[in-house]
Amino acid sequence: MLHNIPILQTTINSCIEKTLNSKRAIPIEFLKSFLVLLENHSFSQTAIEVGRSQSAISLQIKRLEEVAGTPILTSSGKSLSLTQQGEILYEYAKQIVRLNDECINRLDGNLLAGKIRIGIPSDFAILFLPLILGRFAETHPNISIDVNCELSTDLRHTIDNQECDIVLALDDGRPTRFLKSLWRDQVSWIGMKSHEIHRISPLPLILYPEPCQYRERIIRTLTKSNVPYRVLFTSQSIGGNHAAI
Repeated sequence: MLHNIPILQTTINSCIEKTLNSKRAIPIEFLKSFLVLLENHSFSQTAIEVGRSQSAISLQIKRLEEVAGTPILTSSGKSLSLTQQGEILYEYAKQIVRLNDECINRLDGNLLAGKIRIGIPSDFAILFLPLILGRFAETHPNISIDVNCELSTDLRHTIDNQECDIVLALDDGRPTRFLKSLWRDQVSWIGMKSHEIHRISPLPLILYPEPCQYRERIIRTLTKSNVPYRVLFTSQSIGGNHAAI
């Protein structure tokens, strides 16, 4: 009997760990609600998007805090921010939800078929499409994708007219019921390292054609700062603009 004590001890420890872990398991729907809440900073809006009551969302967040053993959110007025433990949970939540959705999509990928129409500016397309579409094609082999690359201003019309199912575009401030803010970026001025282009007057510019929002903001900024400029090169192609630089 004494010879079995290590085995018994290991078995008991394993059972205890499984019991504790089962009590601390996080349902996927809680993590999804958590991510939606962080996106729109509103319990009421989150309740609408996930199809649950506002009190149910509050209970889900409370349950997440019980699992974390500490608060995961702090609030200041209408603004929500993450605690240190909340930051950790946020990073894992994104991965867990993505893997869950990817698994489900892959399991029923053979059942889904059809066509998705995507509108995206060419500079975004070069950055995002290879990775996104490659992964999507693996999990949804029976779905074809039509990609339309245009300026953001033109792409907004395609979704308003139901010519595209998904549009990724720059926000020009005009209201639309389809608009959903995903991120805000810090733009930069780009030029050759070996030439001090920024010291030349008038400043030579390489721009997309009108009505490009980058172009409008560049010209507005230079005009406001009383910096003389001239448009040296214009192209709708990001490759053409790179070559010009």
